[in-house]
Amino acid sequence: PSKVWSLTFDGGPQADISSQITKKLKEQQLTATFFMTTGRAKENPKSARLISSSGMEIASNGYSEQQLTKVGSNRLENEITLAVKELHQIQKGIVRFFRLPLGSGATVPAIREKIAANNLIHVLWNVDSLDWVPQPPDQITDRIIDLMNMTDKDAGIILLHDTYQRTLLAMPKIMKHLKHQNRRVCTINKIIDH
Repeated sequence: PSKVWSLTFDGGPQADISSQITKKLKEQQLTATFFMTTGRAKENPKSARLISSSGMEIASNGYSEQQLTKVGSNRLENEITLAVKELHQIQKGIVRFFRLPLGSGATVPAIREKIAANNLIHVLWNVDSLDWVPQPPDQITDRIIDLMNMTDKDAGIILLHDTYQRTLLAMPKIMKHLKHQNRRVCTINKIIDH
């Protein structure tokens, strides 16, 4: 819908950074979708639980954030099916969405079939922060705002990572921009249900 945005975070949880991002979102009364890597969620259960208990949505980014176009069928099973099963156990909630690590493999039939077989919806993005590239936080913010301004309906999905300090530092300006001009910020689930 017009003027509706979803903040999404991939690759975490990263102990301190994910927790601080979650606290900043909660302070601003914003929700986000965290595409967790199951291996990291198991390494950082406290952060994973904090994200979930703070009202954020939990989704899967695979087991180890490995590029799925470069793995065999057994590994694909682990990266999707096992990842979602264990993430469900950690979070005590339904995992409805999946994002391919690096966004790679969306057109590969075997990968698409495995995602569908697990009753998952694959989610891409239309605003890529490129926050994984070493850069000042203001550069991340400027890129996001520029890309948001180029969308047709001032709406979409923003890709970030909760594994970088620079992303955490960029969050206040990103959140401030999202809260202006009658925009709504919600989880992927709310957009799909709408």
